[in-house]
Amino acid sequence: MRTVAFGLAIPYHTAMSSQVPEPRLTVRLYSNGRVSPPILALVDSGADESVFHLDIATLLGIDVSTCVAETGYTATGEPFTTYRSPVTIEALGLHFNATVSFAPDLDPTEALLGRAELFNEFLFAFDQRRRALLVGFYGATR
Repeated sequence: MRTVAFGLAIPYHTAMSSQVPEPRLTVRLYSNGRVSPPILALVDSGADESVFHLDIATLLGIDVSTCVAETGYTATGEPFTTYRSPVTIEALGLHFNATVSFAPDLDPTEALLGRAELFNEFLFAFDQRRRALLVGFYGATR
């Protein structure tokens, strides 16, 4: 049986859109020689992919008319339009390439970090009792 060692315990944060502390990470996105401001995004193990507000794509110089448009679904099954684009994500001192979604209907104060991008780079556990996000690194060091 494998033993998992987590190198970080990050306290949950309360976002502007929520009164409840949640597992969040600060990330930055890079594209076209531009960088986003720090984004406090929810680590969402139920999300297939990462989603950011469309304003971030605009800030990064991404022309959404050239992006693949897809329909995403909320946890309650509500459809919403997303635009997929490759970016570089900076999280916890590491940089990695990923294709993320941008959504015009997402609350501008929200961002989701999904499994497809983030969970390939980090190992996560949720310590709900201590309200901490536990993070392990797959062979990389900070």
